[in-house]
Amino acid sequence: MAQGRRELPPALTAAALADLLRDAITRPLAEAAPSLMDLALTGPWQGAALAGRLASGAWGTLSETGSVDPGCDQRQWALQDGPAHDALTVDLIIAGDLGRDPRWPRWRPAALTLGVRAAASIRLHAGRTLGTLTLYSPTPLPPAPLSSGRPRAMDGVVDEWADLATLAAHLSVLVEGSERRQQLERALVSRSTVGQAVGLLRSRFGLDADQGFALLRRHSQQRNVKLIELARAVVATGELPGLDREPDPNRQSRFRAGTAGDCAVREPAHPGQWRS
Repeated sequence: MAQGRRELPPALTAAALADLLRDAITRPLAEAAPSLMDLALTGPWQGAALAGRLASGAWGTLSETGSVDPGCDQRQWALQDGPAHDALTVDLIIAGDLGRDPRWPRWRPAALTLGVRAAASIRLHAGRTLGTLTLYSPTPLPPAPLSSGRPRAMDGVVDEWADLATLAAHLSVLVEGSERRQQLERALVSRSTVGQAVGLLRSRFGLDADQGFALLRRHSQQRNVKLIELARAVVATGELPGLDREPDPNRQSRFRAGTAGDCAVREPAHPGQWRS
């Protein structure tokens, strides 16, 4: 079980979840998500994992809690096989006894070796798929009686699949908020890097801000290199790759994007590389 786990509220109420969400949304996702996922660790469930987009863009495990081996969730993404992987396109997947379930021939043996006998995965979405929440149990689920026509396999705080869906909805808010923060942070870093590069070009060549940015953008287009990558090169080296001689700041026209300009530029030795 997660260390320092808080006492669970007596019921999974909207107010209880809202309080947790307000606290969680201000913290990094990997640190905040367990406080919500802990709500699901009742009855047979001894572990939970949140999966979503990694920095690389691939799907993978973002956060985990409980006593189940973390490799159980991580192997699903490495093998591209398992209930969490399949739940990216299906709202809810339940595996009550992995010892008898023929699905997931690549992942299931690994899960059994790690002591997992049951799993339930639910898709997280907010207009688009954000990831999955998966619960793990070291024992098979008991036969599930029906409650209002739905399987009931949890006791205590999260005792119906409807409650799990509520929890998943709150986790979706958390994941989406984290993605937006990361996008904003990347945008701010990119803007800062481009600003530094323009400042270096202005200082070296006596350009104004518009001319410095136009020069950087034109070289980006001519070399088919992303603006941020070219800016990083300028910041790292103090040089604009491929520039033979100083541009003339009095000639405004050659700073228009797409024009040849007055400064000669060498062709790269091979795609993606400039001659020194």
